[in-house]
Amino acid sequence: MPLKKINYKCCSFDGDIDRVIYFFIKNDTSTGRCNDNKRSNRRSIASGIDSGIDSGIASGIDNTIDNTIDNTIDSGIYRKSDNISIIDGSKIICLIFQCVIKILSNINLEKGNITNRINILEKKIDINIIYTAYVNSSFVYYMKKTINEINKNKNTVFEYININLLCTKTGIKYLDRLAQESSIGILFESNGHGSIYANINKLDKWSENLGIKNNIFFIGLKKYIFFFNQRTGDALLNFISIELSLALLNWTLKQWHNIYIRLPSLFINLPCPSHVLSTLIPHPTHEQYLIQPQLLQHNINKIVKEVDPYCGRCFIRPSGTEHMIRIYAEAKTTDQLNQILEKVKGIVLSYVSDQAKKNG
Repeated sequence: MPLKKINYKCCSFDGDIDRVIYFFIKNDTSTGRCNDNKRSNRRSIASGIDSGIDSGIASGIDNTIDNTIDNTIDSGIYRKSDNISIIDGSKIICLIFQCVIKILSNINLEKGNITNRINILEKKIDINIIYTAYVNSSFVYYMKKTINEINKNKNTVFEYININLLCTKTGIKYLDRLAQESSIGILFESNGHGSIYANINKLDKWSENLGIKNNIFFIGLKKYIFFFNQRTGDALLNFISIELSLALLNWTLKQWHNIYIRLPSLFINLPCPSHVLSTLIPHPTHEQYLIQPQLLQHNINKIVKEVDPYCGRCFIRPSGTEHMIRIYAEAKTTDQLNQILEKVKGIVLSYVSDQAKKNG
């Protein structure tokens, strides 16, 4: 349908309704259907998000429509649009996290009700924020800053909580695994696929030790968390939960969108033979860099340091589903981003060519 209303809140689900993202039109520089004249075989921002990849900006504007370059199709040309703002899974994490923190901050501890304070400090619950290497660095900075502010609160319930940022491998099964090991685990891929998990036994035991089991805000916290489906993939319920969260925080869509500004970022795909893909070994925990081949990783680091030593970031990884190498980069400016991508693309293509020659 044509999208014409400015700042009008929109929500999109995928075909089997297990993913949800929000978007809105920022201005009226463009009219008509947002996907008009888009080639069916060129990946759009939606399909970039489908891959679990944080689809950032490839120009000086805030978002792009086509921001994935696939070198199997006349690469080097990709179209941009500045009229649609995407609120993806990373910002859904922030929204849920802020709701959890707001509810917890209303819990007042009665010191006389706390049993064995030293023992409780050793058995804190954990709130784990789980993400992948494709998440924009602005999200990580925002979360670290927020957590640091929370940790300044002494003599509050937060003294008995560990809040952790955990980067894991790409793939919902890896995020799920970490979340289910948490007291409270919040996970959303950038494509809007995710949920919030909680271990009710850990939470109840913790609340008993703190003397807050019957506290209305602790009860409210459990009701809020368990309003979400404890199995990833229920986008309809996530949609209702997100609306609940926005109401709880009294946030507008624009306030939610503006909690942080993403760095310009982009990922590209390079075709690669399977025998060469197998030589690329990312870090087994988080995939943020290669452990083999070390020389290739060294050269990637060198390029990033030369182009943008402060905000630049780039990593490569073999696709788990295609004969492709994924290259993700971000930088302070679009020009720096493009420089990093072009230079890294060059050394990766050289590596692929050299390996192909060795294998005859």
